[in-house]
Amino acid sequence: MTPTTWTGSRRLHTWHFRLFRVSKKTTATADVVVVVVVVVVVVVVVVVIVEIVVVIVVVVKLVSAALSRRRGLVM
Repeated sequence: MTPTTWTGSRRLHTWHFRLFRVSKKTTATADVVVVVVVVVVVVVVVVVIVEIVVVIVVVVKLVSAALSRRRGLVM
């Protein structure tokens, strides 16, 4: 861990503390926002992975169909 990173994280932590020091209600709201953001990010990542898998499966099926058709023509 470089000194710069440590200082940066410390500064970020101080800023976070100042921002959410106002009241307990604000801290609770901030926690809810963080949880919601994390859930949304996870859902987006899962959807993207599923779409990539679907695209790969479709491409493989199309290629195999084309190859089998070509084999049929050659025979």
